[in-house]
Amino acid sequence: MIPDFRDDPDYPAFMDAVCRNDMDAIEVLVAKHRQSAEIAAREGDYEELKTLLLRNKPLNDGERGFLVELLEGGMKPSKGRPPAIEITKLIAVEFYWLTNVDEMTRQQALGYLEERVGRKERTIEERLNRAKFLESIRYRLSGYDLLKGRASATVLAHFRAQDRAEFDKHFR
Repeated sequence: MIPDFRDDPDYPAFMDAVCRNDMDAIEVLVAKHRQSAEIAAREGDYEELKTLLLRNKPLNDGERGFLVELLEGGMKPSKGRPPAIEITKLIAVEFYWLTNVDEMTRQQALGYLEERVGRKERTIEERLNRAKFLESIRYRLSGYDLLKGRASATVLAHFRAQDRAEFDKHFR
């Protein structure tokens, strides 16, 4: 997704790069304005930053600063548990399956998750509210909604089993 920076002084250079179909220049300008990789990395989800590095994409100053901080030991070491954002994703997906496929009411699903996750209902609801803003979760759940209407029950059960196994791995 290309960020909207029409008011930015770099906008004319960006449009020029688009007209010339100069992907290198476009990537540099987009990287300058990208914030999602750094924000996700600071929350403990390094996947987007890792992808940028593996694909040899340009990094912006914030991403470089984060990597320097990480390499110099300024970041806290991992405690071996999944980062908060990963827990939020797992809870949101499990809640989807409980309410839309297992046909539990919202309160039943919250009670089940409270018991399984070991957190209060209020905490679970906060995680679900945060998940509404995670683009990856919105796309994933809308994909499941499309499958629910068009695919066979076997296909849906396959995805349900994968998500349940991932959830069970973290919350036994």
